[in-house]
Amino acid sequence: MIREHLAGDHDLRHRLELRAATAGDDLDAVRERVLSLLDTRPFARYGYIEYANARSYGLQASEAVSALRTLTGSGHAVRTVDVAREAHRGR
Repeated sequence: MIREHLAGDHDLRHRLELRAATAGDDLDAVRERVLSLLDTRPFARYGYIEYANARSYGLQASEAVSALRTLTGSGHAVRTVDVAREAHRGR
């Protein structure tokens, strides 16, 4: 039943994958997922995040920040800063 739900809900699947990667200290997987979550391109057709998409992007950004906070707390502060800088630059 869970697999069926995950197949239909990509956002939930991605959130669970991120949490699993964070818990398992899979830094490369966390990096890729955080960069994906903070990518504004899917929300910014006109060069900015449109009002209708602001909530969705905010939820994604919140998930990314939670993952970065978890990494920082588990002894990966230097790598966390690198990922945050990379995300800020837009890869």
